[in-house]
Amino acid sequence: MAPGTPASTTASIVFALPPPDGTRAYQDTTAPSGANDKNFPLDVHDVEIQNLRGIEATATLDTTGFQLYKHAAKHNAFTSDAEIKEEYYPESIELLKRITGASRVVLFDHNYNLWRPISHPALDWPLALCDYRSFDGQKDVLPVALIFPDREGEASAVIYNPNQKWTYFSGVAPDELILIKCYDSLQDGSVALYTPHTAFSDPATPEGAPFRESIELRAFVFYD
Repeated sequence: MAPGTPASTTASIVFALPPPDGTRAYQDTTAPSGANDKNFPLDVHDVEIQNLRGIEATATLDTTGFQLYKHAAKHNAFTSDAEIKEEYYPESIELLKRITGASRVVLFDHNYNLWRPISHPALDWPLALCDYRSFDGQKDVLPVALIFPDREGEASAVIYNPNQKWTYFSGVAPDELILIKCYDSLQDGSVALYTPHTAFSDPATPEGAPFRESIELRAFVFYD
């Protein structure tokens, strides 16, 4: 770890609690602006978040559920959706194949899973990532129904547990990316299945640091 780099930081993370009336948790995306769109309370905790700078190799997709990788993107003008899909998608597919050994990669959205800063290091609102090995999948997950105008989906909110180990990589640069596993079909206990994650306000962020600019890709990764 470089001199002056903090070993950890303490910040507030927003968790969820089950609905007090025992009903199924939901979030209604059709609720009017300003109206309460969820039936479950939020639960804020101050959490120590370990900085993995200097020990990046200890975090891998199959152990912790996430991984930092150094790679400068050829496409660096993230202003056009069409250009992102035409230029950034293909190089990201090949990168994911190379990193994971997958035979086929399907990108279906630019949001989460492959997270990369765009124009400057991400000092403002970095990503906090929970080490899968510290997460209790039976007790720490709150299934939340997502209500859309034409369908219903489901997401997972995180319930606070003091045994959870939260981590981050300080100052992730545009020539770095974080891979985040959201699901694994290999469920024999040998690999991490997913990674709870969220952005957080780091009290150590330098005054005047530029706002974070980043792009995230979602991908299905297949193996023969």
